[in-house]
Amino acid sequence: MKRTPLNRGNKPMKRGGPLNHRSPRKSLRDQADKLWSQAILARDNHKCQKPWCNKPATDAHHIIHRNRMTVRYDMGNGISLCRACHSMDWNANQKATLHRHIVQWLGGPDAYDELRQRGLRVGKVDYEAVIKELEGK
Repeated sequence: MKRTPLNRGNKPMKRGGPLNHRSPRKSLRDQADKLWSQAILARDNHKCQKPWCNKPATDAHHIIHRNRMTVRYDMGNGISLCRACHSMDWNANQKATLHRHIVQWLGGPDAYDELRQRGLRVGKVDYEAVIKELEGK
């Protein structure tokens, strides 16, 4: 299939259809992301988990980056944050230290290191199984 420019600008059309086409796998991923966020917020009673903050939480934040698929939907890899705390500008050392303390506070002294080790594994996500598990929470 020949690539042709779109009416807006000169971006090429993706092969197989228009740019707004969503694959079934991406739709499952989006559904799993939404369910994970809802489960994290519910677990934390919709309260910001930063120790100095008492605002209602609006965002679920991944402690180990969400591109680490083996822990992307791990309930131990998320904390609820208010919009202000989620958008704070932290340097990498401050963020890592705070995340370590929060995870240890929630899960025990070895919880952060265990989470990091699980995040280093490589694996493919079964979104249907993740969705089924999260819907039960």
